[in-house]
Amino acid sequence: MKKFIFLLTPFFLIQGCASDRLLYLKPNVQPGEFEKANYECLQQAQQPESSFNGFFNAFGGSSTGSSEMNTNNSLYNACMEAKGFKAVRESQVRAYYQKKQQEIGEKFKQEREKTASLRKNMELRLAEISKGQTTFMVNNLSSSDLENQNRPTKAEAKEISALFTQNRELYIQAVDKYPGIFSNEILQVVRSNSKEKQLLFNSFGKGELTYGEFNRKLKEQSEELLSQIKKINQRQ
Repeated sequence: MKKFIFLLTPFFLIQGCASDRLLYLKPNVQPGEFEKANYECLQQAQQPESSFNGFFNAFGGSSTGSSEMNTNNSLYNACMEAKGFKAVRESQVRAYYQKKQQEIGEKFKQEREKTASLRKNMELRLAEISKGQTTFMVNNLSSSDLENQNRPTKAEAKEISALFTQNRELYIQAVDKYPGIFSNEILQVVRSNSKEKQLLFNSFGKGELTYGEFNRKLKEQSEELLSQIKKINQRQ
């Protein structure tokens, strides 16, 4: 979950060299607005450009001439700015996004640190009541944990379910507070996985599962989440 995407409401084109293109940004731009402005400004910025090539000597000569339309970038930029689009270099946009992503990442980290002591106490209580037979840290589950046939008492199952629910809610609260930490696609996957986990917690709380069954399903759901996020990051 390291990849951050910070969203604004632009957008864009397309001038200059590929290494540092000129982009056109506008807050709250509407669908099709950029395309319309781009078309109109390109029309206004077209200017004829003529060329002449000639060859003459004592025996005569020849000449060729041509005329074509070229875009006057100054006129195009002025037209786009008049329509509310601001021209900026792609390098500036990338630098701005990177700075915002770092700020959001730091705030998200601080938000998680605020609840660190609470989560630590929850982990200690979970270890106490479950006698070490389950954990929030899925990667710490051993093969014996996954095959454990023991069942908690109704009171234990209810409290363990409540602890897992509280831990999940603390994480989702941090995500909701700083939505820019993930792309919208990843956010949807995280929320969907969270709902599935809650159904699992509820089943365990009703005494419907052994520790092993609960641990296996918990690990499967966590691995599926990581797999989906990895695929999304590879596409971006």
